[in-house]
Formats: sequence, structure tokens, C-alpha cells
Amino acid sequence: MSTPEHEARAALMRAADAGDTVMGDLVAQIGPTQAVQAIRERAAPPGFATDELTRRLQTWHARLDGSDPAADLEAGERTGARLIIPGDPEWPTQLDALGAGRPLGLWLHGTADLRFSCLRSVAVVGARAATSYGVHVAAQFGVGLSEAGWTVVSGGAFGIDGAAHRGSLAAGGTTVVVLACGVDYCYPAEHRSLFAGARDQGVLVSECPPGVRPTRARFLIRNRLIAALSRGTVVVEAAVRSGALNTAGHALALDRHLGAVPGPITSSLSDGCHRLIRENKAVCVTTPEEMIELVGVMGDDLAPVPRAPALPRDSLPEPTRRVLDAVPTRVSAGPATIAVAAGVDLNTALSALGSLAAAGYLDRTPNGWRARRPASPVYPQAPATALPPPTKPPDPTEPRDPTEPPDPTEPRDPTEPPDPTEPPDTGQPDSTSQRDFAGQPDPAGLQNFTGQPDLIGQRDATGQGDAAGQGDLVGQRDLIGLQDSVGLQDSTGQLDSSALPDPMKQPDSTGPSDPPVESVHHAPALAEKPPDPVSTSEESPAFSSDASPAALDTLIPAARPSPD
Repeated sequence: MSTPEHEARAALMRAADAGDTVMGDLVAQIGPTQAVQAIRERAAPPGFATDELTRRLQTWHARLDGSDPAADLEAGERTGARLIIPGDPEWPTQLDALGAGRPLGLWLHGTADLRFSCLRSVAVVGARAATSYGVHVAAQFGVGLSEAGWTVVSGGAFGIDGAAHRGSLAAGGTTVVVLACGVDYCYPAEHRSLFAGARDQGVLVSECPPGVRPTRARFLIRNRLIAALSRGTVVVEAAVRSGALNTAGHALALDRHLGAVPGPITSSLSDGCHRLIRENKAVCVTTPEEMIELVGVMGDDLAPVPRAPALPRDSLPEPTRRVLDAVPTRVSAGPATIAVAAGVDLNTALSALGSLAAAGYLDRTPNGWRARRPASPVYPQAPATALPPPTKPPDPTEPRDPTEPPDPTEPRDPTEPPDPTEPPDTGQPDSTSQRDFAGQPDPAGLQNFTGQPDLIGQRDATGQGDAAGQGDLVGQRDLIGLQDSVGLQDSTGQLDSSALPDPMKQPDSTGPSDPPVESVHHAPALAEKPPDPVSTSEESPAFSSDASPAALDTLIPAARPSPD
């Protein structure tokens, strides 16, 4: 809806800079329509003729001649933007606290109602070059505030501002983006999608006419709007020289609540927050609930009080807790020793030990009592099922499974029949791999079945290697490639023809044969059973009250029943 006052304020927003207090005083005294007339005539109204106003009238007149307020309103309607002025239903009345610095009007672009959205709102500000810690905390505040029904107000810049807006949008809340340029100008350009989401779930706000580009001065001027639109401001991360501290200063000047999030003392981007807390200008807040308690209704929006984790031993009676503290964890101790260490009598100690053992705090041992070690919450013990089963070493005396494939690294048994699928050994090197049976290169074919060369590196007459891999005493083989085990060779290693057996002579069947091998089984000796430490076979002498704890501990096990 366009009225003469809307057009007059749209024209004044083109003529004067945002936040101009001289223009604000002039409009407050004579109204926007009369102010436009005074600027066109370049004549100060009666009672306002000052040197400062005279100089300003010259500048405003030059800007006003090149403006077209009606065209601005039409362009805003085409893009979906609207202009609100003081007195409109959507105008937030908390901006009146700015006095002469109150905006002449606000350009809005979005679906949310600005006045209704700012009734319960919190400004989240911080550094542009934020750390990962600051971005995480800002997003956490955006989500927490939105889930509690609060609106997030920020500047739409990089760093903390963008993280707070994204957190609010992710939680389905309403967010207000206060720009330092026109609502039709996207700055920064990388936040185009963010501004589109803000228009759908919130609203873009600017006191600059459409088409105005951002400047350094406009960023500082718009900070007063961020502080004025919200009930309170929280500074997430800010250096000593930061624009977020400028917003914090406006919040303090407007008597609004101010909070600050502490950060690492080694981070320069948290020095500004620490300074605000140290000077008692800001309240230390660490969660969105604490910020809501700061700006919310007293007694209704209270933050939950953090409580220490409850341990099972906290519910134990005082004497039982003292007995539990007196029980060692590495060694065992008797009840008399525990009673003395805990400062209780023996009957109380025995009663407490039984209760603690039933509750799982203690273990009973043959020598007394020992406390159980609680599992570490940081490094929990791995379950037994996670460990691999122990591997049993192979027994060389057990027969090998015929279905199991042979191990190529094991030496072949000479008594085992040869495999018909294997090629015969000719004593020559392998033509394809030039390797022997042990996997070592054999270029000359001088190795035997075990991969070891003979003592002089020679083969026998048939080209077969020694089956045992050992040479003769003088390093020579017999004619059939077998080792001389019956004395058929002479001292020179040549075959002794006289020692050859007579082929016509029959072997003597009555000769002595090898004695049978008797299998001897050794039965393992049975281990002696250790004496029962708690046996009641011996009579326990009576103990007196003046006996030492160590002497009493030797007597207590005999008096109590067996664990079984």
C-alpha cells in the first residue's frame, strides 16, 4: 500500500544516509512531507537554522533531485519487497528506543511478519573469520533458539552470522537477516541460497533503498538495528577489534541483555568475549537455554541446572562406604585389617563386606577380600569373543590327514611312495624356473632334494641326488647313487668288487634279526593337591580382643563358612 507518507519517507531515505540523526530530528519535528519540501527549497524551517543543517540541505537537495520514490515503490512490489514506516502494523515498536537514529523506514522481503517475529528474538553475532569452534557454537545456538520458539536475528555475513542463520533454518525456525545494502542486492554473493531460504522462512530487512551497494560505514550503522530488534544479543566469537563488539556496544546503550560465549584462551578470536565477561558487561552463556533464561520471562524460562553423574556407591551408607574404601584392589586383606583401616568394629566390617560382595563391589579370595576394579569408561575392555581363538601347534607324531594338501615347505618323507603326478627327478635344473625343490635357484643342477649341495657338489652316475642330502665320507657316490651303508666302498671311495654279495648265495633266514622295539609309556606324575587354606580340620584357638589385626585375619577364615 502506497501513501503520500510512504513516498515522502522513500524520498528521504534516498536523500539522507542511514542513521542520520539530523534528518531524524528534522522529521520528528516537522514530519516527512514538510521535510521533503524544505529540502527541495533548500530552506531550513524556523527554529532549525543551524550551520550543520544548512550544509546538510545542500547535500540532500542534490540527492533528492535524482530520486524517484514512486519508481522505488513500484520496483519493490515487482520483486516482492515492501516498505514499512512507523505506524504500520508490521513496524516493530522496539526501534523507537533509537530516538533520532530510528530508521525512516524499512524495506522488507520475505514471508514472516517482522513485528511478530521480533517479539521473542535473540541476536547472534560474531566474527566473519570464525573458527570451527565458533561456527559449531553459532549453529548450535541457532538450532536451540529456534526449537524453543525464538527468532534468530543476525547480519547474514560470513562466519558466525551465516552459521546462526543456517542453524535456525535447519530447525524450521524464523530468522531475520539485517542487510547493509538493498534487499534486492545479494551480498555476499555466496549466500544467495541462504538468503533465498531466509525469504521463505523469515524476512530480509534493510533501511537502504533498492539497488544500494554495501559500504564499510553501512555495516557499522546496521548493527544498531540488530541490537534494537532483539531482546538480547549474544557474542559467540569476536576479537578485540571486531564489528560484533560494535553491536554489543549498541545493545548496552539500549539497555538490552548481552551475553558472551567463552572460548579457548589461546584463540585471539575469543579475546573480545573474554573482555566483555571480565569487565562485567556481558553474562557468560554456554548453551541456548542459558541465553533464553537471560532474555526470557523471569521464573518461566529457566535453564536446566547441570548435575554431576550419580554413581552407585553414592547411595551406600557411610560405614559401608568407609569399608569399601578400605578394601585394597591389588592384594587381599582380612576383615580385621579392613576394620582397622575403615575405623569400624569387626562386626560392622563383616556385615558391610557381605553386603558389598553381594552387590558386586568385592571378591572373596582365600586370603580375605579384594575390591573389584571398575571398567574404564574411556578404554573399555574388549569382550572375550573379540579375541581370536588360540591356535594349537601341530603335533609331529599325529598322522596327517590324507585329504589335506601337503605343505611344500615340509621335507618329504623318504619312505613315502612318490606321487605319480609329479615329474621324475633327472638331476637336471628346472628348465622353466631354474629352481630346486627348496625354491632356491639351481643353475648348475648341483642341489639335492632338500635344496642343499653335496659336500663336493657332484651328482652320482645316474644323475640322481642323495635322498638324504648328505655326501659320502670322501664325497663320492656309488654307481647306483646310494650311500655306502654296508661297507661296499674301499678307502678311496671306489667300489670294492670283493665285497659284493654272491648272487648265487641265499640269505640266511636263521640269522639274528633286529630286536623288536618296545613302546614305553611314561605316565605323568599326579600333582599333589594343595592344602585347603580354609580347612577346618585343625582346631582354631580362641582370639582375644587385644590381638593384632594380622593375627586376627589368620583366625577369621576358620570361623566363617566356606564360599561353596
